[in-house]
Amino acid sequence: MICKRPVWVLMIWSLMLMGVAWSQPGGKSPAGERLDIRSEAYEWAPPRGQIETLGEIRWEEAFDSLFPPDDWQLIDNDGSGSGWGYRTRVDFVSGFTILPEAGRWFLFSRFDHANSQGQIDEWVISPRLPAILSNDYLYFYAGAVDGQYPDSFYVYLSTSDSSLSSFNNLLGAFRVSGPGGSWHRYRFDMTPYAGTEPFVAVNYYHEQGGPGSPNSDNVWLDHFIIGELPDIFVTPDTVVFDTVAYGFADTLLLTLGNVGVDTLEVNNIVSSNPQFSVDTTRLVLPPNDDKHLAIYYTPDSLNPAQIGTFRIFSDDIVQEVLTVYLSVLGSGLTGIPAAAPPAQFTLAQNYPNPFNPETVISYQLSVVEEVELSIYNVLGQRIITLVDGRQEAGEHRVRWDGRDQEGRMVSSGIYYYRLTAGGFSESRKMILLR
Repeated sequence: MICKRPVWVLMIWSLMLMGVAWSQPGGKSPAGERLDIRSEAYEWAPPRGQIETLGEIRWEEAFDSLFPPDDWQLIDNDGSGSGWGYRTRVDFVSGFTILPEAGRWFLFSRFDHANSQGQIDEWVISPRLPAILSNDYLYFYAGAVDGQYPDSFYVYLSTSDSSLSSFNNLLGAFRVSGPGGSWHRYRFDMTPYAGTEPFVAVNYYHEQGGPGSPNSDNVWLDHFIIGELPDIFVTPDTVVFDTVAYGFADTLLLTLGNVGVDTLEVNNIVSSNPQFSVDTTRLVLPPNDDKHLAIYYTPDSLNPAQIGTFRIFSDDIVQEVLTVYLSVLGSGLTGIPAAAPPAQFTLAQNYPNPFNPETVISYQLSVVEEVELSIYNVLGQRIITLVDGRQEAGEHRVRWDGRDQEGRMVSSGIYYYRLTAGGFSESRKMILLR
């Protein structure tokens, strides 16, 4: 489908028919679709609305109509007799559900679609695309049950025809991200093929897949786009916090960026659990710019959170809402109470944290001692030594202005400061945001 003007993706799901187990148009029931799956239900979605906004979608396929659309090909190249199929919904016994990212259908494939040698080789091939322009990108969405399985997609381009032997231009290869029920957008630069009217293909490929293999699981694919867009990205899109003592917080860094051609506005960032928070919820990103956000985990003593999400709302045409998945190692809470008495020597968390351009580090000495206080980067390299000498007992405060030993400003990121005094040594983490 070719769009004459930009499109904002708007979906309203209704008329859900629950409990129709693996039924499809035509009454066909694919082989081997029983593992891990409880049911499938059909849904209807009204046509997607169109409004003027930044960026341009020049072509897209959201699988709104009959499936597969005209001129799309689904090829079972491994000869297993099963391959890519279409779904409107898949419910897993583990509790999560997959719905279309946009439109009415999405593509779905399984780990047991391997041939007798364990090979999975399945292709999705587009029709001929409109002429590619400079700065065009290919976008599509994909997901997998669990990122621990190395489910891999290979993305190819053909400038001549849609036969498999013609797909000799590799746009990229990637391991499909989880967790189950989620969609992740992938992006490929089409500028080198400006002026051509190509075909694109997504190849789900494994040499050692199939039941019992640790190399493959269920995967899904949806919503192909060609255009020039404000394009939000976030890294990492799955965040794991350390176990934290009650009364303390763990802080990690999230990078939010715009790799598109128009200014991107983030309107809000919403946390699913108040124990996870972020230092700002609104920002504006020019093209090819990024900003670092500090995210915090502050556990509740009675019910420490184990998982959560941040939902990032923006004016990205294609991905209005981006989800970051959060989890905590272990129980999320150590047995250290907030009122535990301080040790003989104590090192406090720097303040402010995150900071820009400077922060204060406080520590307490119970006796006169030789003291060293140094800053390190994430590679363990010493950046600067702030204190190196004998100090009196009592509380001490040291200011760091974000410069290294040579007086040069260091870049944004995570740093560690370590206090050594006699037999005492302790390190803490801090974040510099420029």
